[in-house]
Amino acid sequence: MDGGARPGRGPTPSLAQTAQALHGRKTPKASGRAFSIFDFGIFPSHAVDVRTNPKTGNKLLKDSGYVRQYRLLLKRLRQARLDAGLTQSQVANRLGRRQSYVSKCESGERRVDAVELLRFAKAYRKPLFYFLQDSEE
Repeated sequence: MDGGARPGRGPTPSLAQTAQALHGRKTPKASGRAFSIFDFGIFPSHAVDVRTNPKTGNKLLKDSGYVRQYRLLLKRLRQARLDAGLTQSQVANRLGRRQSYVSKCESGERRVDAVELLRFAKAYRKPLFYFLQDSEE
C-alpha cells in the first residue's frame, strides 16, 4: 500500500494503522526487524487457537492439550471418511454442503461444532464417541 488517496475513500491506511483500528491498541515495536502477523495478534485459524476471556476481553491461547485433542479429532474425521470409502464430494452431497466445506473441516481451517460433528458421525456411520476419544487407537 502506498498511502495514496483512493477515489472517494481517502488515503490508504498503513498496516500499523489497520492493526491499531482492528485491535484498539498501539502496534508493537519491531525492534529493527520486519513486522509479522504474529506482532499484531493475527493468526491463521488452523495454526493457533485464540479465545477471549469474558471478564477481561483479553485474547488467550488454548492450551497445548486442547490443541492436541482437536488435531486428533480432525485426524479421526478424515480417517472416518476414508474408512467409509467416501470422497469429500460424496460426503458434501450427503450433508447438503460443498466439497470445500468438508475439506476445510478436515484441515482445521473451519471449526467443527457439536452439531456438525454429529452430522459427520451419522454420514460415516460412526458413534460420536469415535471422534471424542482421548487417545489414538
